[in-house]
This record gives sequence, C-alpha cells and structure tokens, in this order.
Amino acid sequence: MLFNSLLCKGGFMCQNHYGFYFHVISRLLKSIIDDTLKNYDLTKSQSDIIRFLCTRENEITTQKDIETYFQISNPTVTGLLNRLEQKQFIQRMDHPFDKRAKQIVLTQKGWEVHTAVENQIEENEKILLEGFSESEKEIYLDFLKKSLNNLSKEVKKC
Repeated sequence: MLFNSLLCKGGFMCQNHYGFYFHVISRLLKSIIDDTLKNYDLTKSQSDIIRFLCTRENEITTQKDIETYFQISNPTVTGLLNRLEQKQFIQRMDHPFDKRAKQIVLTQKGWEVHTAVENQIEENEKILLEGFSESEKEIYLDFLKKSLNNLSKEVKKC
C-alpha cells in the first residue's frame, strides 16, 4: 500500500510539511473515486462539474461560472465540457440573456450518474474522517476553509 511506503520507523510519516499531506490525501481520494467513476466513463474532474451543476439546478450556469468556482483555466474547462458533452452528460444551450454565452445544463444521463457520484463521495468522506469526533470534523473543515481562503488571496496577488 502507498501509505505504508511513506511511513518511517514507529509508524510516523517522514514529512512534516502541510503541503505534503494535502498532496498525498488529494491523490489518494482522487485514485479511489477515479476507480469508481471508471464504471461511468467519468473522471474525478468531470464528476466535480456534474456535482456542481446539480447544486445549481435552478440557476443559469455558464462556463465562466465553472472556471471561477473551481479556479481552473478556460482551456481546461472547455476540454472537460467537450468530453462531458460527447458522453451526453451535459448539453450546451443558448443563454437566455447573453447571446455570447452558452448555458451548461445536465442531461437525464447526467442526473442519473449524480446519485452514484454522491454515494462515492460520502463513502470517501466517511473513510477520511474515521476516528474523528464531530467537533474535530468541524474544526478540520474550518482549518481547510481558512487554508483555501489564504491561498486564494495569495493567488489573486499573482
């Protein structure tokens, strides 16, 4: 197992850098969900977009909204949306107010896969937070939000 190869004597991680742990946790979560999503011909990034669109069911969503929310570039989002459209998970429709923009909506197939994606995310979070008390979970989430906010401010400076 990958985790065991990261351990030093006594079972402790050899690294004491926050970024290292964020990176390893992110890679492990992505690997677990990618294995599940292969059954649906989806990647983690594609499933994130489906999940985002589900949360905005009653709102008009454009590519720019997706770029802003996920902090990823226009070409990356274009590629993700193209693949989702080819697989018939989304549809690009005319924007009702802006002729230059397209509205991104889920198809019936997109809605159907959403439940499976949500179930896997819930399972991953149970595994990730196993052994945490409810107050530790709240504190952990607060720390993650603060870290994200700090980094977002730094990126905006660049």
